[in-house]
Amino acid sequence: MEFLDQTILGNTQRAWLLAFVTAALVVIALRLVQLVAGKRLARLAAHTPTQWDDNLVKLLSKTRLPFWLVLGLLVGSLMLE
Repeated sequence: MEFLDQTILGNTQRAWLLAFVTAALVVIALRLVQLVAGKRLARLAAHTPTQWDDNLVKLLSKTRLPFWLVLGLLVGSLMLE
């Protein structure tokens, strides 16, 4: 697979592929954490009189895919030179 050793913008195609896969995995992981943690935190927040945990549940539930994509791209880009 010699084509993976070709350089684009100072990085091999192998590095670009690895960065892209890493970014995709980060987005998937963050989305799963959002779903699982959001549900558990919502259950816990329903039983407390304080408002800060309710606000945290709202913030987590309103976080959308573009935010996770930006974070994933940031983490993936750290793998490039």
